[in-house]
Amino acid sequence: MSAQSLNSGASRREQLFSAALFKENFKRFWPMELVAFLIYFLSGPFLIMMQSSLRSIISSIVEQEHFVFVLMSLVLPVICCAEVFNYLNIPAATNLIHTQPFSRKTLYITNFISGYVMSIAPAFITMLVLFTLTPFVNSQYPGIVSIGRLLIWFLTVTVVMLFVYSINVLAAVVSGTTIIEILTAFAFN
Repeated sequence: MSAQSLNSGASRREQLFSAALFKENFKRFWPMELVAFLIYFLSGPFLIMMQSSLRSIISSIVEQEHFVFVLMSLVLPVICCAEVFNYLNIPAATNLIHTQPFSRKTLYITNFISGYVMSIAPAFITMLVLFTLTPFVNSQYPGIVSIGRLLIWFLTVTVVMLFVYSINVLAAVVSGTTIIEILTAFAFN
């Protein structure tokens, strides 16, 4: 082996993450993120701002008992995974994506990260909105919500979503169609 071939191999390091692909995934799937945020917003912060049963809404959110928030933690990762890894189920899309200058490892890692970030982004934005509402809520019901309790809520949501999303990615990789992927994901979970 020549010295030139050794140097060319060393300079061509495999990229594990593609910022361009990450950005493209967000461009393609932003409507899903908007809908997810609106569901979070209308079922939590909006009701708080309207002051309809304020105490029970805040308590159910920070104690992980709010039905819509729990449902979103379980369903949103499934939808994000089905969308991001949908190309695996369409032969023409698979052929097209594999002609791009990404390795399969880069493609997998970038899609995994972008799908997971898309899963938790609406919850993160909702947490920021709830942070801004904290002084208002605490002025009416002292001590019912704190930044620490909201952070614990968000960390719990991110861990649950990571678990559900990871199982769904496994289902996406081993299944052959989107319907089977979703059914397999629900069976695994």
